[in-house]
Amino acid sequence: MNILLWVLQILLALHTVMGAVWKFSNSEQTVPSLKVIPHGVWLAMSVFELVCSLCLILPAFNKPLAILAPLAATGIAGEMLLFSGLHIYSGDANHGHMIYWLVVAAICAFIAYGRFVLKPFKQIMDQKKGYKGIGMEGKIADWYAKSTRKDIAEFRSLADRFSNEISPHSRILELAPGPGYLSTELAKRGQFEIVGLDISKSFVEIARENARKESVNVDFRHGNASTMPFADHSFDLIVCRAAFKNFSEPVAALNEMFRTLKAGGRAIGMDLRNDVSFKEVAAYVKKKDMGWFDSLLTKLIFRFLLIPRAYSKDQFSQLASQSRFGRCEIIKSPLGLEVILKK
Repeated sequence: MNILLWVLQILLALHTVMGAVWKFSNSEQTVPSLKVIPHGVWLAMSVFELVCSLCLILPAFNKPLAILAPLAATGIAGEMLLFSGLHIYSGDANHGHMIYWLVVAAICAFIAYGRFVLKPFKQIMDQKKGYKGIGMEGKIADWYAKSTRKDIAEFRSLADRFSNEISPHSRILELAPGPGYLSTELAKRGQFEIVGLDISKSFVEIARENARKESVNVDFRHGNASTMPFADHSFDLIVCRAAFKNFSEPVAALNEMFRTLKAGGRAIGMDLRNDVSFKEVAAYVKKKDMGWFDSLLTKLIFRFLLIPRAYSKDQFSQLASQSRFGRCEIIKSPLGLEVILKK
């Protein structure tokens, strides 16, 4: 839904800019049913439309300005309805212009409704399905597995680190392992009992196949981070990389981590931070061996899907304080945050 709303906002902004330019170039006398509009008001409408166009786009670059988009859409809809009312009042028998204005007003109403009303409804639906946004299944999961395979050096580095920090025969849980690269690399580095839990059935199948190819034993299972199918005090270490922002019930997930950790155990979350700049994202993507299409798609996914879901350092601290952990340690990284929780 968010992607659809952004597409409509961008198209509406372009349409409104063209309408404003047209008004500057043409008199209100050009449209018979709008002749009653004073010329000064006509020009003021052009300025109003340019401002609305800007308001539709600004939230893409500054999240706190999100409220401007539905307000701008509502303003444009009001203008279109005004034009329609003047058309009816004029008695013009040609209703082509009015139909066009009403269609634009309907699109504006959908954008405003989507931003004001559907977002809270979406949060409720996310809680029911266990994750935010679209599911990582089928071709989407295949694309993600192929894309993140390019980060294998990072997975190996993390596996080296964790294997040196924990004792042999430790039980490790990776939450939302996706294609399972980190768990598979960890399994190569010691006598650990490793479990991966992911809500995507496609990822579970991909991860199992990747483990089979590497001849390692990892127990990849399907399940929800908010209701884990494990006994209390099951794990010495829980790891969650680049996925916590997608959990629809973050505090419940933290409480489940606490429940399933052994006394003295740690949970480590590594995720994107919400104040990361587009310049930093572009620099990160540039380092990857991607084609132009995958590079562009990755940047768009970061900008419109991942960063809006990400947490700030203060937000992570607040979530931890609301959970059974009570507190956390947070370390800032180039693109994200590393959150360390201890039981």
